[in-house]
Amino acid sequence: MLNVFVYGTLKPGEKNYAVCAGSVVKSQPATAEGCLYALPFGYPAMTLEAGVVHGVILSFTDITILEVLDEFERHDPIEFHCYVPHESLEQNEYDRQEITVYDQSRRFLSRAWSYIMTSEQVQQLDGILLPDGQWHPLQTDF
Repeated sequence: MLNVFVYGTLKPGEKNYAVCAGSVVKSQPATAEGCLYALPFGYPAMTLEAGVVHGVILSFTDITILEVLDEFERHDPIEFHCYVPHESLEQNEYDRQEITVYDQSRRFLSRAWSYIMTSEQVQQLDGILLPDGQWHPLQTDF
């Protein structure tokens, strides 16, 4: 089983869940250590700083879903340069990393892949900290 921790538009019920919904065999609410930021593009970014991020573990049996998700998680170059024309796209892409995820009571659930940015990247992109570690589409109005 392949697990992916999602915290934004790929969560069930969100606008981009359809990207992977047909391959999901199980989903479960989860948390991970980190901080969550709203980006000006209408979606969030997670860093590995101290804090808690609320999201969902999506489980898959087909590992090729990572190729689909890797492609999806790239910024749109036109939109990127519209919001931050002074920044380099290549230096501000997400990095897929394996992290530890927990249930809502902070008990270990599993290891999972997730898409992460550094705090420097988030700062360059004018990310806004979401102190409760939860992303909602309405929080992206800049």
